[in-house]
Amino acid sequence: MDPHFYNLFPNINVSDHVFEQLVAMDADNHIVPALAESWRLVNNLTWEFKLRKGAKFHDGSPLTAEDVAWSLDRPATIVGSPGKFDTFTKAIIK
Repeated sequence: MDPHFYNLFPNINVSDHVFEQLVAMDADNHIVPALAESWRLVNNLTWEFKLRKGAKFHDGSPLTAEDVAWSLDRPATIVGSPGKFDTFTKAIIK
């Protein structure tokens, strides 16, 4: 299953049970920590996220900032998607 292939509710619902986000929404629609334990606005164009200590992939390798950047870049590279996620990521400037 490719979490970036198709922006469709059933796919997102399943992905939410397998993959974790940087931030999540609680029952009251407040943004809460997930893989990011904190975040702050550095300036008008820059956010800084502090990754949760000890966050690892299923193989035991640690989660890094490079992994997060790759996940944000990847949706624009998906070919043949009927509903791409780059709608959410294309405004991000590096």
